[in-house]
Amino acid sequence: MSPAEVCRAIYAAGMTVRADGVDLVLKPADRLTPALRELLLAHKPELVEFLHDAADTAADLLEAAMRVCDLHGDGDEAREEMRRDCLALPPHLQADLLGHWRGKRAGIGQEKQAKAGISAPSHPRAREDAGTQPREDAR
Repeated sequence: MSPAEVCRAIYAAGMTVRADGVDLVLKPADRLTPALRELLLAHKPELVEFLHDAADTAADLLEAAMRVCDLHGDGDEAREEMRRDCLALPPHLQADLLGHWRGKRAGIGQEKQAKAGISAPSHPRAREDAGTQPREDAR
């Protein structure tokens, strides 16, 4: 199971997770089931690394979001709303959205993507966890 899938399971259980050094902090703790605890223990190192990488993913996501706003000519209010919405996403969904925008599936042509500086994910984990491995049919 990938770290993004573990993260999805945590959020599906109505919890949030963050890394504090090498520890995981889950809230609310009373929702932690024995099965989820086992899952976390089995994948803890990868999940901790994924969550530490999430800070880089969030920064990349905000940069890509502002480029999408540029493409659509969005004003300050729309940009701030986009920023809040991106930061409110759980880490695994941030990676998904970043992969979407960088994976040439954002509903805009390659020429516009190049103009906006939107390209394939540079971070390997963003490609892997967002399921955005390059595809021949994605043009």
